[in-house]
Amino acid sequence: MPAGSGEGRRVVYSNSQQHVWLVEQDGSIAGSWPVSGRIGAPHDGVYRVFSRSPSTIGKGGKVRMEYMVRFARTPGLSIGFHAIPTSLRTGAPIQSEAELGTPKSSGCVRQRREDAITMWNWAPLGTTVVVVS
Repeated sequence: MPAGSGEGRRVVYSNSQQHVWLVEQDGSIAGSWPVSGRIGAPHDGVYRVFSRSPSTIGKGGKVRMEYMVRFARTPGLSIGFHAIPTSLRTGAPIQSEAELGTPKSSGCVRQRREDAITMWNWAPLGTTVVVVS
């Protein structure tokens, strides 16, 4: 886990490593996995989960994103953790699980479906999210 990523119960997202950690109050790691976000978004800082949706539509009605856990706001875009999006037209994922760990997103942070469910269950509203480079 990156140094300087805070204390207490929190989600740590390393933008440069494209990786997340779920950290318990005592500092133990409850989960850790590769993700696909966007380099430089959101900026380093401390955020809080402010919204959650079991399923939502994005990219102009072209993809479905499940288990959305939103934690940052940028101009014109809310950023959250969610499962790899699937095409509404074909139902196929828009990236492979093998591509996780590389930046592939236009904003949000993509995860394997199983990891998105874990995040959904672990990070209720108000959960601290620490973003580091």
